[in-house]
Amino acid sequence: VIKIYPDGRMTQWIATLKPGDVLPVSAPMSTADPLDFREGLVMIAGGSAVTVAIQLCRAVLHLAPAGVPVYLVMCNSKLEDVLYSEVLEEMQDKHGAVHVTYCIAGGPPQPPRKGKWRWRTGRISTGLLDAVSSEMQLRGVVSGPKGLCKAAVDLWIDSGRSEGNFRVLV
Repeated sequence: VIKIYPDGRMTQWIATLKPGDVLPVSAPMSTADPLDFREGLVMIAGGSAVTVAIQLCRAVLHLAPAGVPVYLVMCNSKLEDVLYSEVLEEMQDKHGAVHVTYCIAGGPPQPPRKGKWRWRTGRISTGLLDAVSSEMQLRGVVSGPKGLCKAAVDLWIDSGRSEGNFRVLV
């Protein structure tokens, strides 16, 4: 997934490419070891970082024992920005210990449809983090825009969780 940002230097260049143009891509770099989350995962992702969230959540579920809790908070500005909801819903159907919460900053007060996922209007907060998972020993990860990453780190610490148990993927 490539999201074109109006002020993004690289994405503005990518937007100029035409079919047949060459896009140089480097080999993937490991940014998080799924084995670090054998006891469970709290993942906070913003926008197109849903792709990172899907990869890490799937890896943790594959390597960890059955029933390990995986909590995913997807943060978007608008409902229209939500990507891959069907993939996340399928993950919840397949793994009973997966819990997805959508946090839509400018969202309608009611969820657009029924499902297993949870719905919140507004930005992430300490209360949301506590409601998502009260398991204080779980490790967490955030990936997304700088503002979201900063807010997530602050909220993680404010909720009494260990800063050493939280990772920022940029």
